[in-house]
Amino acid sequence: MFKVRRNLHNFLDAPIWTGRAKNVNQFTFLLLGLIGLGLMLNACTEPVDDEARIRQRVAEMVTATEAKELGEVMDPVQEDFLGNKRIRKANLRGLVLIHFRRHKNVHVFVNDLEVVLNNDEAEVTCDVVMAGRNKTLPDNARVLQVKSVWKKIDDDWFVVSASWKDPFLN
Repeated sequence: MFKVRRNLHNFLDAPIWTGRAKNVNQFTFLLLGLIGLGLMLNACTEPVDDEARIRQRVAEMVTATEAKELGEVMDPVQEDFLGNKRIRKANLRGLVLIHFRRHKNVHVFVNDLEVVLNNDEAEVTCDVVMAGRNKTLPDNARVLQVKSVWKKIDDDWFVVSASWKDPFLN
């Protein structure tokens, strides 16, 4: 260990590193090392497959909903989104905002998430339980069966349409 330290110390004290150039070259050496490390780490990671990415986007939407971050909830929703009864993205945004304002705490549980891929499109079906509460116990909860169509745009997935129904009311 001592020998390695001494050799490194001698290397850094070499005449090539003297003066102002010493700081610049050390910085350059460090920067190139970090870039090299980053490239090696990036090469070692496996690419995320499409189904895993869609599941990740759904999980991000759930987390954002529970944190009441409207922008993050709506991020995966495509601009030309079409939902039940011709609901557009702006209408969906309003429905989510109303739910946020009615309840101090919002909880979302996704169950039986199924993803069926077909090239650059995917059909996602799941059961969703949404609960809202202002105090200790939930004030209300709702169960929905959701079917949505996702489209891959620029290597990321976005919801282009969705339909939902309450299985207990139908």
